[in-house]
Amino acid sequence: MRRRVSRDFRKHNADHLISWFKCIDCCEYIDDALADKLCGLDINDPQDQVVIIELAFLPEYRAMPNASKRSMRNLLAAAPGFEDAAIQESYDRVTDPFPQRLRDIRGFLQRLQTTLDAIESIPAND
Repeated sequence: MRRRVSRDFRKHNADHLISWFKCIDCCEYIDDALADKLCGLDINDPQDQVVIIELAFLPEYRAMPNASKRSMRNLLAAAPGFEDAAIQESYDRVTDPFPQRLRDIRGFLQRLQTTLDAIESIPAND
C-alpha cells in the first residue's frame, strides 16, 4: 500500500530550513562581529552571496558532525519540492543584517547546495 504524503509534511520540512537561515540571524544567533561583516554585503548579489556563504554558513557547517552534515544537505536537496510560501515563512522567521531582504530564496539555497557539493565528499543521501 502506498503511503500518502500530506502538504503538512512538506511544510514541516520547509520549516526546518530555519536550521540554515539561523546562520544569518543577527538577533538570535550570530554575534555582532559577524553581523558587522555581513551588513555591508548585498544578499541579492550572486558574488556577495558567495562571501556570505563563506562567512556565515560554512563555519557552522564545518563544525557539524557528519550525520548532521548529511541531514542538512538532505534538507537542501529536498528544498525544490517545498512550497514557496513555506520557504518564505521559514526565512521570515530570521532577522538578517542585510539592507534588503533576500528576493530569490530558492536561488540562494541552490547556491549554498552547490558550494557544499564543491567542498564536501559526504554523499547527501547516504
